Amino acid sequence: MREFMGRLISNPKVVNYFISNRNTYFEIYGAITYEIINTPSTHATPPMTETPQQFRERLRLEAVAWQVRLSSGDVSDATRAEFDHWRQQSAAHEQAYQEAVRLWQQLSGPLQADRQRRLALAATQKHRRQTRHRTLGLAVAASLVLLVLAGLFPDW
Repeated sequence: MREFMGRLISNPKVVNYFISNRNTYFEIYGAITYEIINTPSTHATPPMTETPQQFRERLRLEAVAWQVRLSSGDVSDATRAEFDHWRQQSAAHEQAYQEAVRLWQQLSGPLQADRQRRLALAATQKHRRQTRHRTLGLAVAASLVLLVLAGLFPDW
C-alpha cells in the first residue's frame, strides 16, 4: 500500500492539484483519484494484456475511486448499484475495496492535523496583516499631525 501511495503522490497531476486546491478533504481525496473516479472496472479477471500485478494495481485505484465517491455524501441509488456490482465481480474486488477502506481510515488523522495546521497558519497570517495595517495607519496619522504642527509653527 505504501508503494501504491508513493506512485500516486509522485504523479505530477496529483501534486499540481494538491498545490492549487487545499480547501477540503474531498478535494485531496479527489486529487488522488482524479483520472479514475469515473472508470469503474467491468473485468472480473485481468484482460490478456494485463499482468496480475497490473490487475491488482488497477483494482486498488478503482477501489480508492469508489471509496471517494461513496464518501462524498452525494451517492445516488444508481451509483450504489454500480458499486455493488463492481464489488461482487470477484474476491479481488472485495479485497481491494477493504484495503481502500483501511487506507481511508488511516488518512483521516494526518489530514485532520494538516487542516488544523493550515487553519492556525491562516489565522496567524491574518493577525500579522491586521497589525501591519494598524501600524501603517498610525504612522500616516503621526505624519499628518507633524505636517499640521509644522504649518502652525513655521518658524520653530
